[in-house]
Amino acid sequence: MRLSEKQLLFVTLGVAGVVAVTLAVLGIFVFRKNLSQARTELAGIETKLKTASEQLPKKQELENDIVKLEEENKELQKQLPTKNEVAYEVFVETLTGLSDSVNVVLKTASITQSSGGRGSAAPVTADFEQISYDLQLEGKLFDLIKFISLLEEYPRFIKVSSFSFRPIKMGDALKTGEIIHELTIKITTYVNSAK
Repeated sequence: MRLSEKQLLFVTLGVAGVVAVTLAVLGIFVFRKNLSQARTELAGIETKLKTASEQLPKKQELENDIVKLEEENKELQKQLPTKNEVAYEVFVETLTGLSDSVNVVLKTASITQSSGGRGSAAPVTADFEQISYDLQLEGKLFDLIKFISLLEEYPRFIKVSSFSFRPIKMGDALKTGEIIHELTIKITTYVNSAK
C-alpha cells in the first residue's frame, strides 16, 4: 500500500511534530536543570559574598591593629639598644653623667650577670639579652634618692632590682645635718641582640 502525497505529507508532519515536541520537552527539562544549578551556584556565591562583606571590616580592623603593634614594637625597640650600643664604658659614662647631675659620686660599677639570647642558660627571649649591674655610690641621702629616680625615669629600659643605704661619713653632721651615705644598688637592663 502506497500512501498518497497528501498522506505522506501528514505522516511526515506528524513525525516532525512528535520529534519537535520531544525536543522541546527535552530542551525545557535541560533548561530547568541548568537553571536550578545556576540558582544553587548563585545562592552559594551570594552566601560567600555576604560572608566576605561581614569579614571585610574585621580584616581592616586586624590590619589596623597590626600596624599599631608594629609601631609600638619600633618604639619599644628604641628603648632596648643593640649589643654594640651598650658597651660597658658608654653605659658607665651615662651612669656617671646621671650621678654628677645630682651631686653623687659613682664609686664602682660592675656587670654581675649577663644572660639571655640564643643558647643561653636563662634566656629572656630569643632576641634580647638581660644584663645586671652592681653600682656603689656615695652622697647625701636626698641626692641618692634623686639618682634612683633618674634611673627609673631614664628613656632606656632600666629596672632597679634592689638597693640599700648605709651612712658612712658623719663629718659635721651635728652642725650641718648632712650625713654621707653609701648606696648599693642592683639594676637590670636589656639589649636587643637581634639587630
